[in-house]
Amino acid sequence: MGQPQWFDILQAVVAAMKPYSRRGINVNVDFYAGALYFLQGIPQDMFVPIFAGGRVPGWTAQILEQIEIIS
Repeated sequence: MGQPQWFDILQAVVAAMKPYSRRGINVNVDFYAGALYFLQGIPQDMFVPIFAGGRVPGWTAQILEQIEIIS
């Protein structure tokens, strides 16, 4: 059931990235999200809009905070 080979591939990438963690380069939730989007059949050109859509509230809050600080 499912496609377990994808998890194996992701884990191999995580292992390959391990040496870079001391430089602050780490896999994060978005690394896994991309695989999930792909496996759900979401078109690849929608990955970035989905990523950005989930961050718009935070970006907006930061802008409002900056406006408040300036005012």
